[in-house]
Amino acid sequence: MKINYQKYHDEMVKELQNIIQIKTVLDTPVENGPFGLGNKKCLEHVLSLCDRLGFKTKNLDGYCGYAEVGSGKEIFAIVCHLDVVPEGEGWDYPPYDARIVDNVMYGRGTWDDKGPAIVAIYTIKALMDANFTFNKRVRIIFGCNEETGSLCVEHYLKKEGQITYGFTPDADFPVIYGEKTINNITIKGNETNNGDIELISIDAGEAFNAVISKAKFVIKVKDNPNKTIKELKGIFNELKIENIIESTDNFINITVIGKAAHGSLPMLGINAASYGIYALNKLKVNNSFVNWYAKYIGLEYNGKSLNCYASDEYGDIAVNVGIVKYENNNSFVGINCRLPFNTDSNKVVKAMIETLKDENVKVSLEYDSKGFLMDKDGPMIQAMLKSYQEVTKDYESKPMCIAGGTYARHFNNCVGFGASLPFSPEENIHSANERLKLEVLDILLEIYVVAVQKLLTEVNFSR
Repeated sequence: MKINYQKYHDEMVKELQNIIQIKTVLDTPVENGPFGLGNKKCLEHVLSLCDRLGFKTKNLDGYCGYAEVGSGKEIFAIVCHLDVVPEGEGWDYPPYDARIVDNVMYGRGTWDDKGPAIVAIYTIKALMDANFTFNKRVRIIFGCNEETGSLCVEHYLKKEGQITYGFTPDADFPVIYGEKTINNITIKGNETNNGDIELISIDAGEAFNAVISKAKFVIKVKDNPNKTIKELKGIFNELKIENIIESTDNFINITVIGKAAHGSLPMLGINAASYGIYALNKLKVNNSFVNWYAKYIGLEYNGKSLNCYASDEYGDIAVNVGIVKYENNNSFVGINCRLPFNTDSNKVVKAMIETLKDENVKVSLEYDSKGFLMDKDGPMIQAMLKSYQEVTKDYESKPMCIAGGTYARHFNNCVGFGASLPFSPEENIHSANERLKLEVLDILLEIYVVAVQKLLTEVNFSR
């Protein structure tokens, strides 16, 4: 089947600009827009585009929607999302302008996941134009709440039921055949201060699944705050950790600067809260929270001192502290874990409870999202791998199991397939200056067109 991929380039660029210019962060609900007006408008725009291109479309109460072609009992789906994370600061160009500079489009969502969503639409459009026979129903599902809870998927499944198989273009190439279990765990305590240095407060982190990049501490010393400040600076200098220390009377304000990273890869960051507590413990602050945190969490990200460490062929457990709060002698720690397949969330929580049994704390499992593994040598994964190789000629990159989570874990026989390429220019996903080199759109389109043909003709999940 011969397809002129370049034919769709300008249209993809124009439509991507159109939807990037609609701000789709989570916002106040409106009628038929549970995730805010921006998400409602963007979903309606995309479904209208699909209508014009010849799809049948359905809006599922503003939670999500889909465009469909073909017929049959089986449903093959490409699952995308239109919502984005907040823009943050530090952009060279306005984050919702979709400005093109030197053939690079800048804007929140260019990669995650509006760019891939547009490519998915034109993948099926290109096959329609080439008179490809769709032997199954083919759906492109557009969610509006992937970044903040995936309530859109829950609504889809309640209204439409499961798909037969498919992929989400919200990960990496060549193909993701497994995702680890992800959980959120809280540890809450009632603490005591003893000694000449009193811990007043800690304010660090907002999200379970992000390494804390800045932590603020307030301590109170009985006398000679300058001596304490000098000792603290010496500890931070030894650790090579950036800090700001100021004092007013006997109160010392400490700001610790770390390095942000995704909670799935905490070893790539520097946890400001953990380093701050480590420093207070070295300072011999006799506070029950400082003491147990330093003993059982410390600077670790693998849960060894919490006795929940596990490892398998896909790697070690990742234990990320994403939130630390302390006020009025009440402590709160929010932990995000990515689990090997030889353990589960209940085992991890049980281990933490046993380890901390002599501390005045309560450990609770707040969220548990089960991972999955598909056969990497099976026909579905191999069809995707071969499609990727056929287009890119990259035979070195291998299928992966990841610690991240995508829509794939919510659907039957669904995996992550792109859109990030091993050789992509820097994308800055979730950061300032998120950007897409426009020539990559054509590569993605060709990979997905080749892959969808293989997946529809070579893979069958019917019983």
